Amino acid sequence: MIKPKAKPCKNPDNTEVNKLCFYFSKKYGCKECHRKAKAKEDKSPIKKRAKAIKKVSDKRARQNQLYSVARRLFLEQNPNCAVYPSEKATEVHHISGRRGEKLLDTTDWLAVSRRGHNWIHANPEEAEKKGWLKQGRNSK
Repeated sequence: MIKPKAKPCKNPDNTEVNKLCFYFSKKYGCKECHRKAKAKEDKSPIKKRAKAIKKVSDKRARQNQLYSVARRLFLEQNPNCAVYPSEKATEVHHISGRRGEKLLDTTDWLAVSRRGHNWIHANPEEAEKKGWLKQGRNSK
C-alpha cells in the first residue's frame, strides 16, 4: 500500500494551516478538518427518505395466509386432476380469476396438475365449454 505524502492541510474555507498532515480524502485534509466540515454539513436541512411501497397490502397478506391453508385442505380433499384424472392434483385453478375476494371463493376452484393447468390456459375455448374457465374473466 502506498502511503500518502505529507502536505499542508487546508480547512474547508481553503485557508492554509501551518501544520502538515496526511490527506485521507480529496475534499478535506486531516481528521480535524474533516470533522469540522462534517459538522457544518450536518446542520443542513434533513432530507427524509420516502417510505417504500409494500409489495402486498396488509389485507392481501391476511388473505394469502388463509389461502395457503384453504388450498392445502382443498387439494387433500380433491387429490386427482380434473383435466387428467390419472394425475395427482398439485395446483388450484381459479375458474373465474382470483382478484379481490375471489381468491378465497372455493366454489370456483378446480384441483389440477401442472400439465392440466397448462392445458386449460392453452385451450381457453375448449376449457370454457367444459366449465373450467369463465368467459370474460379478467386474466391479468
